[in-house]
Amino acid sequence: LNWGCIPTKALLRSAEVLHLAKNAKEFGLKIDKADFDLDAVVKRSRGVANQLSTGVKFLMKKNKIDVIEGTARLEKGTQAPQVIVK
Repeated sequence: LNWGCIPTKALLRSAEVLHLAKNAKEFGLKIDKADFDLDAVVKRSRGVANQLSTGVKFLMKKNKIDVIEGTARLEKGTQAPQVIVK
């Protein structure tokens, strides 16, 4: 959740809103200047990811799901790879 899908979608949404603002005339709207603040866009993206991550953690705890934090890899050479946790 913290890297990849969710932050990327949040960044794409910011780009979409900027695009809409810059093309507001097509919708009969007038926006004099549409610009972006990269730091604020990235901060929003991280905030969205953090909010969703926090929600998932809450749901996992509520449903009594054990979470093992760490690094793992799939074992090679077997038909049904096992997860090896370091």
